[in-house]
Amino acid sequence: MDRTLGWILLLCVLWLWLGWGGNWWDSPESKERRDAFERAWWKSFRRLTFEHNSTFSLLPDDVQGTVHTLLGNGGTNLKSPGGEFMRDVTGTYHGEWVADHNTQATPFWNGTLPSGYSRPEDGSTGRLKLVLSSESTSHRLAEVLRGTVGLQSGGFSTLLEVEGLYWSDSGVAVLHGAPEVSAQSAVDVVGAVPSERLFATAKVALGEAYTRLLPQRKRAEDVGRDCEYHVYVQFRPGRKALVARAVMFAPACSVSVATPAGRTIVGLHAKTYLLMVLRYAAVAALGMVALLLLLERQMRHTPTPASLARVSYHTLTMQAIVDSHIFVLHAIACTAVGSLAFLVSGAVAFVVFSALLVLVMRYVSAVWRSQQPSAVDPDDCRRCLVRMYVTAYVALVVGVVATYAYLDSQRPLPAAVLATLMAVAHGYWVPQIWRNAKRNTSGGLRWDY
Repeated sequence: MDRTLGWILLLCVLWLWLGWGGNWWDSPESKERRDAFERAWWKSFRRLTFEHNSTFSLLPDDVQGTVHTLLGNGGTNLKSPGGEFMRDVTGTYHGEWVADHNTQATPFWNGTLPSGYSRPEDGSTGRLKLVLSSESTSHRLAEVLRGTVGLQSGGFSTLLEVEGLYWSDSGVAVLHGAPEVSAQSAVDVVGAVPSERLFATAKVALGEAYTRLLPQRKRAEDVGRDCEYHVYVQFRPGRKALVARAVMFAPACSVSVATPAGRTIVGLHAKTYLLMVLRYAAVAALGMVALLLLLERQMRHTPTPASLARVSYHTLTMQAIVDSHIFVLHAIACTAVGSLAFLVSGAVAFVVFSALLVLVMRYVSAVWRSQQPSAVDPDDCRRCLVRMYVTAYVALVVGVVATYAYLDSQRPLPAAVLATLMAVAHGYWVPQIWRNAKRNTSGGLRWDY
């Protein structure tokens, strides 16, 4: 059984490594071709000018007006009566959005949605999640932002990578959102800025950042294509709360997604989030210690076959499956956080899996053996034990696939369905109650059990 567990752990590690490692099996690009591409990219990037390369001026008039209203004429005359803008806007933001299709002809839009592209329905609403991390540049007031933006509604969902700049003197952020960030993203960000002042600083700051990032970026034609968005965010003045409003426009799909009138998107600062993770890890560690002590106590009070016969191995198996899914959730959470929070989440996942799941499964084996007739063939016992272990590990794999598919779909389950699933998952005491009633076990609710 330990060998089987080792293979399961190896497969889990391999799955996580493949998920983080990207498409390592892709054939590498030749050095000469890559060098030629980077030289051409830098030559084109240095020639960008606001007069000839601004794509913002080509957007529909109403979209330009909305952005100028949001940013205060492109951030050139924005006033901040509430005080200075926050320098660090890294964090996770949640809010609402409403979609509006634009029928005005532009150089990007011919009236037909490109094949394979998807966009929200006209007038649809949903939830927005924006995750941002920052990187300082030599420009005192400009920082490079990276992260993701997710849009969810009843019939539409998308998750985009974003990259751009934030100007702390005006609270303005201009980002480019695409299914995957590429070398074209920097060009799109510079072209999307709404004023010449922001254009100049964007070119300098992104040029500095891409001296390091360009070798890591794929070419635009090598990444997946879908509706790509210009994202404009205006942060509220202040030094405590992360509050903003946003406008997103997809030129090739002619759809704008904006924060509804009178609404905002509210963020949780990355440092605050890390503190919450550490507090949760401390509470989870105490809870796991308590679970281990209770399990050890139960094992001490069932040392004989007669006492083990009172325990339902179905209850224990369900507990093991729930513990394995807790491990899966923590392991997946590791991919959503970084640095210290990543290590904390990973440690919690490892302890849950190794200390609880393995110990519970060993206890299940002892309970099952005690409840088998003495005349049962040993080979049959081994086959049944193997079947039991395989069932538990298959449930673990199914939990991995189901959880990943659910998170990848970006569509939340209805509250009633989620509540039902949670109730079934935590109903593992039902088989034990049934066994107590069926065997007329006295003292089934004693503290020892």
